Amino acid sequence: MEPIRISKKEETPEGWKCTVEVGYNSEKVGFLVYLSREYWDRLTGRICDPYTFIIKSFQLLLLHVPKVVIRRELRIEDIDDYLPEGEYEEEIRKRIHAR
Repeated sequence: MEPIRISKKEETPEGWKCTVEVGYNSEKVGFLVYLSREYWDRLTGRICDPYTFIIKSFQLLLLHVPKVVIRRELRIEDIDDYLPEGEYEEEIRKRIHAR
């Protein structure tokens, strides 16, 4: 799997906004990602930090779709649009709890 890293982080009253980079050097693609506190809390139960949650979410997403088809600006909950219905939330919960 290609490397996934968060290059910029910003905490907002609503949650978090960050830049996620996927890939190597000239093949790198950047995404502006939003995560609401409510969504993070509901899916993780606060057992991992928001940035770990974002990385794990992208790892799951990239198993299903290539980085070039992902919208460059998205809310984490929009990942559900790329996977079969309900699969994202079920699978991300397993991954978070399997840490």
